[in-house]
Amino acid sequence: MWRRVTRGAEPSLEAAARALREAWREWRTEGPRFILRRGREEVQLDLTERQDRFGLLLLAILAGAKVQEATAIATFNALRERGLTGLERLAAQDREDEQAVLAVLQEHYRALANKVQKAGALFAAAERVTQRYGGDLRHVHQPGQPWQATLKALREFPHLKSRAYWLCREMRRHGLWPDLEPQACIAVDTPVKLALWRLGFVGREAAFLRDIPTGDCLRAIERYFGGDPLPLFHQGDQLCRQGQTALCAGQCRVAMYCRWERRLEAGTNTEQPFGLSTGTCG
Repeated sequence: MWRRVTRGAEPSLEAAARALREAWREWRTEGPRFILRRGREEVQLDLTERQDRFGLLLLAILAGAKVQEATAIATFNALRERGLTGLERLAAQDREDEQAVLAVLQEHYRALANKVQKAGALFAAAERVTQRYGGDLRHVHQPGQPWQATLKALREFPHLKSRAYWLCREMRRHGLWPDLEPQACIAVDTPVKLALWRLGFVGREAAFLRDIPTGDCLRAIERYFGGDPLPLFHQGDQLCRQGQTALCAGQCRVAMYCRWERRLEAGTNTEQPFGLSTGTCG
């Protein structure tokens, strides 16, 4: 059951961070299956497969723009259904395939981005993975390689931008790059921001997640979590779900630190960015 935290007796942020880090030590085995759900859209990838690792790169490139993740997922799935996410197929740069990819983007990719350039970035990614990394995204990072070098290599893919941090985080948490330092994985997306907000680290006066500055999140991650965003991501992605009281009561290890009053107040004024609510869990 939830324990309500009264005003003036709110547990310290240090205690909340410590509890979440301790819980993460038990959760940290994610397995190789990547699942991303945003609203009604979902994509699943088996990261033990070379092709699906390339698919993760394509998804990151599609999300590397001013676009909702749900739109990026829908576009990726539309390309996948037409066989237009295959590494070898895109690397061949067939003219008909180029037109087919562009047509899918024009139909599904509602983003503030040049569709022609975005399509070109997908083909360029296939060419680079094939020629530079032997056809396997996993080779971008080698054991013992400094995290700065890994980020630099990823940023050489066109249109990846800050999604390089997101890609590093996914490869690390799914066991593909287990030695990669957390500095390369600081992606502030909705799950991370949601966990920070619920536990009181950021956004005390913010009405919506979008109102919380990324800089505030980065400072909180550095100060309270030693620069490691993975405990926060797991919390926000797996446990801070609307309408699933059982998660709060049975699985959440930091429920006592959740901002109860704010959750109640937000119940009449919430948004659902990328399908995640900023309202109550239960």
